[in-house]
Amino acid sequence: MGQDAVLLDVWDRIVSELAQFQDQASAVARGQVVNAISGSPCGQDTGCAAKVFAVEYARTAKPQWRDRAEAALTAMDQADPYGGLPEPVWDVLGWHDNPGSVYVTGTTLDAIWSARRILGCELGLEQGRRLMDYLWTCRVGPGLFAHDTIRPGVKMPPIQNIAAFALYMMTVIEQAPSAADHPILGDRDPAIWHLLAGQRRDGLWPYHTQGLAGRLGLRCPLLARFGRFNETWREADFMHHCLVLYYLGKTAAMRQHRRLVDGVRLGWSFVRENLEPVGQDELRCRWSWEKRPWGPRYCNYSDTNTYFLILACLPVMRELGIVDQLEADRVGQGVVNHISRALLNEEGRHPSIRPAEGPVETIRCILPMVEQSVAWKGSLLADWLEYNGGRLSGGLSASGG
Repeated sequence: MGQDAVLLDVWDRIVSELAQFQDQASAVARGQVVNAISGSPCGQDTGCAAKVFAVEYARTAKPQWRDRAEAALTAMDQADPYGGLPEPVWDVLGWHDNPGSVYVTGTTLDAIWSARRILGCELGLEQGRRLMDYLWTCRVGPGLFAHDTIRPGVKMPPIQNIAAFALYMMTVIEQAPSAADHPILGDRDPAIWHLLAGQRRDGLWPYHTQGLAGRLGLRCPLLARFGRFNETWREADFMHHCLVLYYLGKTAAMRQHRRLVDGVRLGWSFVRENLEPVGQDELRCRWSWEKRPWGPRYCNYSDTNTYFLILACLPVMRELGIVDQLEADRVGQGVVNHISRALLNEEGRHPSIRPAEGPVETIRCILPMVEQSVAWKGSLLADWLEYNGGRLSGGLSASGG
């Protein structure tokens, strides 16, 4: 099977699954998409599916995919994504919503903006001030953001990938006249400072935003080992590192910020050093540096979303001049080959992409999470498909960028 055929085979599995789950939701929530993990319609899956369907329409020119994309966008308009979307989470009491998740809001709005661009629609930035008001409810301090809306009386730590989301959304939304004078826009430079200061010397971004003690651990682990320092600088996983890399890269491409580009370059070097060859034409992630959970917990260790983030990063790294065409093709083909050979479930089993890989001792400890569905994976893979659009059968129309 040729390289393009391998990519399209993975893509077709995702598109087909999302169409099936949109049909399942149609009786109770037209246009929405059921999440394969929670079994209920999900805003993040619906927004990401809108982008997937829009790219499939641009690729095939079949109106059914435009209809599906527009139905998903209409459903999301009714869900008020600019006010902050909830994240469904699971515990012993079952599924419930964490209100105002920056992760869910950021991934969903990014997919919605892409879908609208591909379909030739306005981005809908007139609600920019509402989005800025929402981000203010997640603000811990200048340039620092919590994972969700901060509840009264609850102390929530600042998270690095969430700051990257917030910075990206602020950079996009600053174009909206309604948001031009919002005070949170003053957090853009502090967010950049914290993200660059919170990067390890080898390029890795740990999960938590670091204070002084944590930054000592980042820059001088030997010193930190002999002191009473906050150990959160050790908490990291490949997926969240790539999440920071992706959104900082997109922000750097818009802002042309030299120090930000340097940080992204260092972040990509970490990815480069932790992709290992399998045979002649396959690349897999080296997970051995991640911690191993000792019991059931929410975590993103060995998370296969990492592969799709790497694919989505490649066009951004190419735009910034961090990789050349040869490296982009080599990494992209190697990662897609690994997904196709090692991560696809058998036909008819959902999700069609395995959520995690690695030792069973790790996988059995990971609790169910809605992001384990294929919707976000498809939204990320759409970036790589668009980038390669001219080489794929059917191509991508001009409206697809």
